[in-house]
Amino acid sequence: MTAEWTPVFVLPNIPLEAAIGCEIAALAPAHDRRVATLKRTPHAQAFPQPFH
Repeated sequence: MTAEWTPVFVLPNIPLEAAIGCEIAALAPAHDRRVATLKRTPHAQAFPQPFH
């Protein structure tokens, strides 16, 4: 798994209990460690405020 993730899109109406993914892509729930890490990056500023 890569150490760097780039958010591409948000699917707020799809609740996930666990991440679904592979080596190059993932759908991850808000509580996933990758999402928590991304929330602290400048990339997160591209998303509307309710997604932070």
